[in-house]
Amino acid sequence: MPRPATTWRDLPLSDEAAACTADVLMQVALEFEATYLAQIRNHYQSMRPEPKGDPRQLELFPELSFSTFDPRCEF
Repeated sequence: MPRPATTWRDLPLSDEAAACTADVLMQVALEFEATYLAQIRNHYQSMRPEPKGDPRQLELFPELSFSTFDPRCEF
């Protein structure tokens, strides 16, 4: 009876080798985050439109808050 082909999933892995592999993967993830995450965040923020007015201001009655002197009001 022929033996089935062995894949990397079938090979045993020691606890030490698994820990080393996890350390390497964590290091790669941290380097990726340090290098590219800020670039990705800036790219997506640049595609988002700028909010009108102060984004921290809560508008309870927006239909009453606009006046002719309000820069957000368009004519």
